[in-house]
Amino acid sequence: MMTGLPTETKIQCEAALAHLLDLGCASVIITLGKDGAMFASREHRAVQYEPGTPVTNPVDTTGAGDAFLGALAFLLAYRSEWPLKRKVQVSCSVAARSIMKRGTQSSFPHARDLPPAWLSD
Repeated sequence: MMTGLPTETKIQCEAALAHLLDLGCASVIITLGKDGAMFASREHRAVQYEPGTPVTNPVDTTGAGDAFLGALAFLLAYRSEWPLKRKVQVSCSVAARSIMKRGTQSSFPHARDLPPAWLSD
């Protein structure tokens, strides 16, 4: 982690989030694998948690973080009006869906394959 701080526990992650906000970051998100993500922003410094989307039979977790980041980048660009919480929720769901197939990029869901509610206002 770029803070040089440990991020093995949620308490340590909270400290890293606060440190990055203190350094001037507008928003900070730490992914927690199957446990979801935690995040905070300048406007909402209280740390929020988004639990991971349960997956009964994961096939391949390789690339789940990339799927999360790709979904988040899309949402930041095309759903900028959404609150950060919603963007993180959908990104966690996309990452969970990506581990249901083998491969990395080949497992990433296309926007047209997602439930419409995930991308609608």
